[in-house]
Amino acid sequence: MSHLVYGVLPAGFVPRTFEQLKAELEEILIRSFGPSINLSPQSPQGQLVDNLARFAGEGWEAAQDIYQSFDPRSAVGVNLDIIATIRGQSRRAIGESDEDFRIRLISATETTTNLTEDLIASLTALTGVSRVSVNLNETNDILADGTPANSYSAVVIGGSDQEVANVIWKTHPAGITMFGNTEFEIEDDANFCRIIKFTRPQSVDIEVEIKVSFLDSSGSCNILTEEEIEFLFVSNASNSSKNTFGFRILPSWISGLLSNEPNLLVESVRFKRLTDNAYQEVIDLTFDEIANFDLNNISVSII
Repeated sequence: MSHLVYGVLPAGFVPRTFEQLKAELEEILIRSFGPSINLSPQSPQGQLVDNLARFAGEGWEAAQDIYQSFDPRSAVGVNLDIIATIRGQSRRAIGESDEDFRIRLISATETTTNLTEDLIASLTALTGVSRVSVNLNETNDILADGTPANSYSAVVIGGSDQEVANVIWKTHPAGITMFGNTEFEIEDDANFCRIIKFTRPQSVDIEVEIKVSFLDSSGSCNILTEEEIEFLFVSNASNSSKNTFGFRILPSWISGLLSNEPNLLVESVRFKRLTDNAYQEVIDLTFDEIANFDLNNISVSII
């Protein structure tokens, strides 16, 4: 059977042809019934293979049509409008041609992609900056978290406000607005005052209770104390690459922070925002929040 790869590939959609499908079906029948099976075009088996290959080929053609209908480079009419709606765009006028609309749609997509990549790279290079993300809303609607339509916010820890603002203005594209909880005024090259908006994330204190046991503690001099486990947990949590803006805190992540310690078994975990009354199964941080794990809010019990 053919070992070529079909379907959605980096280069596009590659369908199976009728000839390839027919050859694969014949190979299956030969393996099942032996080389003596009659697969000539006149035989019942040969006609069955031919019909099945044509039927399967129609399915591949339909799949290719669906794939191309969501590609702005080939979509036309209503299909192009649907793609634009998904991306938060619309025709500027009823009479705007497919070709003009297609060029604008592709250009807008490339602009926002480059914006995110370039902005993160430039901000990360600043002295004192430790973490960066870009919260982007390419739709025409306000998101549930309050993100304005067709806007973005750079979320930055560290660095001076002035340096952060300068980088944002240098990479800021036309046609999209910036927002955030921090504003800084700069003068552009024409000496116009510009108000640059970005986000300084809120630190959210997390309270954690962990119960642990040891698989084998007999005769060992290296058993960790509760205080040492608490310190280890805080260190691992603070240095975890997953602990960033908008992170979803799960019990498995909490337990996993201690999983590399030999003989240590996490029996149970409970956690919540320090300001909440009840413990939670999950904590969903927003794009402008980052979890803070302080030793004073971490409790480990050895059972």
